[in-house]
Amino acid sequence: MLTKVNSLITTINDLLTGWDIGAMEQLPEYMKICSLALYNSINEMAYDVLKEQGFLIISYFRKAWADLCKSYLLERKWYHHGYKPSLQEYIDNAWISISAPFCRSVN
Repeated sequence: MLTKVNSLITTINDLLTGWDIGAMEQLPEYMKICSLALYNSINEMAYDVLKEQGFLIISYFRKAWADLCKSYLLERKWYHHGYKPSLQEYIDNAWISISAPFCRSVN
């Protein structure tokens, strides 16, 4: 199970960081739909911002989603290994895992 979770998160991270739609081929069928929906939603939001406000933000959205996946992976590793992060480690990661960068970038 741990291998499947790592593979899934790594593939989604590859999809988002490289913006390689072909990375979805490695995913199970049920995840392809979710990944394509995420890919299309991010592109659509970036298109709307570009059209309405003149800012090209796709690279920021991609980085934010990739960081979010990495943050979830780190929390999963902590849990799986029984690691208790220091307060500073926890806060540094939680800032991302609660989607704060997204909230900040949307406003």
